[in-house]
Amino acid sequence: MSSNPVVILTGAASGIGAALLPLLIRGGYRVVASDIASLPESDDHLNYRCDVGDPQHIDQLLTFTIRQFGKVDVFIANAGFAYYEKAPAADWSRTDHIFRVNAFAPIYVAHKMSELNNGQPFQVMITASAMSFWPLPGYAQYAATKAALHAFAVAYRHELASNQHLQLVYPIGTRTSFFDRANHGPAPLMTQSAEQVAKAMMEGLQSKADTIYPSTMFKLMHRLNQVFPVVRSIVVALEKRGFKNKFKVNR
Repeated sequence: MSSNPVVILTGAASGIGAALLPLLIRGGYRVVASDIASLPESDDHLNYRCDVGDPQHIDQLLTFTIRQFGKVDVFIANAGFAYYEKAPAADWSRTDHIFRVNAFAPIYVAHKMSELNNGQPFQVMITASAMSFWPLPGYAQYAATKAALHAFAVAYRHELASNQHLQLVYPIGTRTSFFDRANHGPAPLMTQSAEQVAKAMMEGLQSKADTIYPSTMFKLMHRLNQVFPVVRSIVVALEKRGFKNKFKVNR
């Protein structure tokens, strides 16, 4: 990949995206920062307002970036949101929305980057979640979107050339307003800072690793659980207690 690669970062206005943006700039990337919310103007990067739940918006974001820089080397699909809830009444539109933003958009981006680069090198980095592996009570729909991303990546990597990389990041609960927006749900027991995740993502961009675990503790626990499955069972049981207390579930 050439020097000063061009990168698109979604979800750049807050949380992990906001922590990652200055690292990308300092790292020499030419950045188009995107979010559904407005971003402050800066001489260091370009902004583009985009709702990733709409494929036309993603197409327009890619077109804008190519017009500005002539290419897109890296796409960091970081935008996403969660619901923390007791299973609601059937609501197709609500389920459709979370899957569009969290799952459909990153999968669409991976296909578009392959199409646009036509056999040339590229990287797609997707913010997944530790809930890809350890789904927790209260986050059933959110965990489902992240598990879908994991399964897609495992299979799709075999369809890419050796110089094309699909990378997934598996943060644990990140200390941002993310969980406040998720129906004021409590952060999971294991948490980390947005800055810790952003640093791990920068290292992953350089190493081109398929999987990125910002939390060493979760990485070790995940591996330990493969031998002793009781590890995850204990964590889920503790999370279930908090879920039952919040929603007054009597079982």
